[in-house]
Amino acid sequence: MGKPVPGSRRFDGVLFDMDGTLLDTLADIAVAINSVLAAEGLPELSLPLCRRLLGEGTQALVTRALAFTGAAPRPVADLIDRYRSRYSRCWHDHSAPYPEIRELLHRLAAARMSLAVLSNKADDFAREMAGTLLPDGGFTVVRGELPGVPRKP
Repeated sequence: MGKPVPGSRRFDGVLFDMDGTLLDTLADIAVAINSVLAAEGLPELSLPLCRRLLGEGTQALVTRALAFTGAAPRPVADLIDRYRSRYSRCWHDHSAPYPEIRELLHRLAAARMSLAVLSNKADDFAREMAGTLLPDGGFTVVRGELPGVPRKP
């Protein structure tokens, strides 16, 4: 690295999101949410629509999916549990790092950057996925959504 430009700032770390940033997880998320919808007799959602419904965690995904199908409002706690159960069995079927992510992480680590993940995915899934799909990612911390802890913006 060259000399810093006056007034510039050198960063010591990078904080990544997981879904749609490090990992392409869309197909497995779609399988899980469509499984829940089908069990309720509701229409399945396309991949592009699932992509639009993502963000802000599992509760938001389930709530948005139900609203999009035109389903009558209903409690979502059981549907969230069913989504998590299904996702726990399929998250590794298609999910993978985006091309060149491993190389990017390697270069950042070689530059002595601290690397971390902050996701709205449930904490257990976030940690398991990072450990399985990016085992050499060099993350100092992987954190997902936890009960009683505010989600990331």
